[in-house]
Amino acid sequence: MGGSAEHHDILVIGAGLSGINTAHVLNQRLPHRSYTILEAQSAIGGTWRFFRYPGFRSDSFMTAFGLPWYPWKHKHKMAQAGEIVEYLEEAVDAAGLRDKIRFRHKMLACEWRTDEQNWKIEVDVDGQRKIFIANFVISCVGYYAYDKAFPTTIPGLKGFGGQVVHPQWWPENLDYSGKRVIVIGSGATAITVVPSLAEKAGMVTMLQRSPSFVISRPTTSSLDSCLKSLLPFSLAYWLIYWKDVFLEVFSTQFLLNFPALGRKVLMGEMQKALPKDIDVNVHFNPRYNPFQQRLCMCPDEDFFKALHQDNCEIVTDTIETVTKDGILLKSGRKLEADIIVTATGLYFQLFGGIAPLVDGQPIEVGSHYAWRGCMVDSVPNMGFVMGYVTTSWTPGADIMAKTLISVITEMEKTGSTSVMPVLDEKDRSKPQKLPVSATSSYFVKAADRMPKVTDDGRSRLVTIVLLVAQLFRLVRRWSRLRHIPGPASAGWASWWQCRGALSGRYHEHLKNAADQFGPLVRIGPNEVLSTDPVVLRSMSAVRSTYTRGDFYSSGRIVPGVDNVVSERDEAKHKFMRAKMAPGYSYKENEGFGFEAGIDRQLLNFISLIDRKYLSTTSESRPLDLAEKTQFFALDVIGDVSFGEPFGYLTKDEDLFQYNEINASSLPVMNMVSVYPWLGRVVHRWPLSLLLPREEDQVGFGRLMGFERHFVRKRLAEGITTRKDMMQMHISNGMNEEELIQQAFISTVAGSNTTAHALRMIILSLIANPNAYRSLIAEIRKVTSSVSSPISWAQTQTLPYLQAVIREGLRMWPPVAGLGFKQVPPEGDTINGFFVPGGTQVGQGFYAVGRSRLVWGDDADVFRPERWLLADEDRLRDMIAAFDTHFGHGKYSCLGKPIALMEIHKAVFELFKRYDFAVLNAERPIKTQTSVFLFASDFWVTITQRNDEEN
Repeated sequence: MGGSAEHHDILVIGAGLSGINTAHVLNQRLPHRSYTILEAQSAIGGTWRFFRYPGFRSDSFMTAFGLPWYPWKHKHKMAQAGEIVEYLEEAVDAAGLRDKIRFRHKMLACEWRTDEQNWKIEVDVDGQRKIFIANFVISCVGYYAYDKAFPTTIPGLKGFGGQVVHPQWWPENLDYSGKRVIVIGSGATAITVVPSLAEKAGMVTMLQRSPSFVISRPTTSSLDSCLKSLLPFSLAYWLIYWKDVFLEVFSTQFLLNFPALGRKVLMGEMQKALPKDIDVNVHFNPRYNPFQQRLCMCPDEDFFKALHQDNCEIVTDTIETVTKDGILLKSGRKLEADIIVTATGLYFQLFGGIAPLVDGQPIEVGSHYAWRGCMVDSVPNMGFVMGYVTTSWTPGADIMAKTLISVITEMEKTGSTSVMPVLDEKDRSKPQKLPVSATSSYFVKAADRMPKVTDDGRSRLVTIVLLVAQLFRLVRRWSRLRHIPGPASAGWASWWQCRGALSGRYHEHLKNAADQFGPLVRIGPNEVLSTDPVVLRSMSAVRSTYTRGDFYSSGRIVPGVDNVVSERDEAKHKFMRAKMAPGYSYKENEGFGFEAGIDRQLLNFISLIDRKYLSTTSESRPLDLAEKTQFFALDVIGDVSFGEPFGYLTKDEDLFQYNEINASSLPVMNMVSVYPWLGRVVHRWPLSLLLPREEDQVGFGRLMGFERHFVRKRLAEGITTRKDMMQMHISNGMNEEELIQQAFISTVAGSNTTAHALRMIILSLIANPNAYRSLIAEIRKVTSSVSSPISWAQTQTLPYLQAVIREGLRMWPPVAGLGFKQVPPEGDTINGFFVPGGTQVGQGFYAVGRSRLVWGDDADVFRPERWLLADEDRLRDMIAAFDTHFGHGKYSCLGKPIALMEIHKAVFELFKRYDFAVLNAERPIKTQTSVFLFASDFWVTITQRNDEEN
């Protein structure tokens, strides 16, 4: 090689994912060294720009497949090629790498000269020959050839009268609309291209000689969305990145080390996704074990969904010959075709297919050994980076790049100009294996072109021991509650709960389980769900030996400090309640009167409606009753607890974005309720720095700041004659921190529960004209004889009003959190099943309220009359079941009297004055579950009832 030369310390060959990442690592760790990137194509992207066949996409999560230092921000985790190229373009510009890349520079030859201690690289640049000289070369050109495919012989293919297409060279304007297409192959390319072809082709047949494993992965993740809503993006992405990498590595190692069990799991998943007329044992039961060849991934079951279509099929057979108009199979079947797609594999090669020369001698890579997967023995100062040989893809390639950079760094420290792996003679006698444990045809036939590695079995043994230990732990945990019915997956992990919690329909998820499995359901490795009101009351009885479960730990507000919600020690919890109880007692606060505070805010609520939201025959003024009921409940809490409202009703706005942040925190509350340890992690440094702070101007932090200011003001007043809730708490010895935490709990819990109860009772009445009319009739009878607003005592004389409120609360209990109780050490028998000590028993309030065993066959029907027609014994049982919604015994809700007073008075006064109509009859309200049931978009119109009726 000769000619003018360009000198660099380091050359990176290839500007795909691996090349771009390697350049970034060089910038970070060796900023003083000169380097450039040689790219054969005319633009960034490598594989992702080269391939053009329909549907070409990643079949790994981009959080792990993408660059470790540049977050993947697209919604879908399995991305189309165009999205990946766009992502790489952005990453290159963000890292300032574009000027380092030489496009249309194709390496033709490379030679190491020991006497000069450098590599000479011959490059083709638009037909012109150019020489680059570098001390170190890092090849990032991938593992296959762009200019040739895996050679395969298909008899008769040359005689086919239609069009033959290989995915590697897909014609840009190929029109396959309405045509018969046969895709030969069973690998990742075939699995990818078939669903896309089926969108327009007349018939798509996937013809495979032997089956492959195909698994589906969701392109979006509720858990990822939850983390992003809870944490700063950079931290959330870091957690998601390592979560996905770990799952990738663990699942791969599990399948490799337990192939029989892995096959059973994979076959079961495929069977569920396939049409019933496709035999999984014929078409998806490979001869090889999982990961002896790569598993084929499809996003959101797109491949399986295609097979559900009439124009898509899979055939497992051997080709006899290709005819002029199709393919004749060994079985005698004839497949007609207009287009044949030969998705039969890639041609494997290293170093871009160039055999490196060392002092004029060619190095046949296949006869040498790989060092740490990134260098070859006897080849100085040259490494390769390739994600395919690592389980975790780009993170694995990142480790390779950093390993090579550390080699260069060590050379600098020691003053060395060259480095070369040398295999000890004793290691040459060890068994050889390929660096990739795969049996794909194109890998097996490329064995002579791949470096080998030694295998003494030790790493495999360690992996097996660790996996066996983990499996033993899982089996032992599963076996504790195996006799209790429940979803099959619930015994192994908490994912069944997590999936329901993240869906936003957790209450329905749990009810469906209770309907299917009965009043006691296993819902987790150590969790069961009870929907028997007798059991719930027994667990919470004053003398019960049940204690609070780990669930309550998630109620901690201040790191390291428990409150009445989070405290699990029974004696401490009892002491806290004793100090608080007088503040919630209607009798002890008679001088102040909770009722007066409720009345003031009820009149403010009515005034707001009259001023801004009354509709007439000539003007419609819709309002979101979900929001306004929350405003009302918040201002009642402020008035009753602190002696002054927050001001939501008078300002008619979401002060300091409380409601917005309250709603956005729902996924977080759900996750922490399923995994209480998450709450403890977040409360530790450094994540504790991300928690709401009193200095915040919005959300929970702003609320806590307001409450601290108010508490300090009240404490500074000393003993006063005021008899409100705050003063009662002060008089009973609560200190500043206790007062602030209790105020926060009252505000969040009290407003969410009461507001939801009120809005769902109103909706139930709107949706049930008979109940609506019956309530109005009762109200009209007493309007002239009761006070305005109606008193609490007067509401207790109105049987239909009480029935309406009980029925609404029965069907829509505001608390959806399971409030797990812990079984005492000796265990207990529940509904005929022995439950071991330490088991967490969840309370399914929503399922209790809808249980046919408790309420009859019409449990899902809003029928207030059931409370009026029941005999004395039946009514007593109904009230006992209903009361579980507010807790019982030593765990009963202290705020229950205030909430019921507020709801009774509001329902009476609102329906005395107004008529309500929903705007969207098909979806009048949006509800979702957290620890509380939450609603939004309850859009209604309100009209004034005429004076004669009012």
